[in-house]
Amino acid sequence: HDRGAQLAAVVLTSVKLEVLDLGFNRITTGGIKALMKSLAENDTLLSLTLSGNPLDTNASKAVSYALAYNKSLRALYVDNCSVGYAAQRHITAGIVSNSQLSLRVITGFHIGAIAVTLGLPSALENWTNEQVLKFIRLMWDRRRHDQESMKQRNDQPNNTGVLLSSAKNDNTATKKYHTA
Repeated sequence: HDRGAQLAAVVLTSVKLEVLDLGFNRITTGGIKALMKSLAENDTLLSLTLSGNPLDTNASKAVSYALAYNKSLRALYVDNCSVGYAAQRHITAGIVSNSQLSLRVITGFHIGAIAVTLGLPSALENWTNEQVLKFIRLMWDRRRHDQESMKQRNDQPNNTGVLLSSAKNDNTATKKYHTA
């Protein structure tokens, strides 16, 4: 069963799949890990069904990693996966940390209450998964917009004629020019 998942992992790196249904295939943690490593870098898969395959804490860490980096996946189905609280928390943390999240649907457990424990607003506790995912995407969009606005403001000369560029990756600002 893990050989099938490992083969699917290889296929994800070479074939442009959009839908992959591996539901109820008795995939173990090893197979999930191999599959998630490929999913993290995949840019074509839109829908993944893992329903019916147990996701323990180690498997959920692999899912979390994939969801933190994948930019294309829009639907993840994890119904009947015996996803415990710790596993749910790992998966939700991966979703929340992805600044380029495309995910629109996740099934199998409610992510709202878990997102609240990760520092998101308490209102999310009673929202649907789709509403929470939309909030997360909007949160990251807002952050990007705020950063762009700040960069534009910082790239304008201030009243002393000194132009400071926005902070670089090393968190230092450099003086571009100074007029006397």
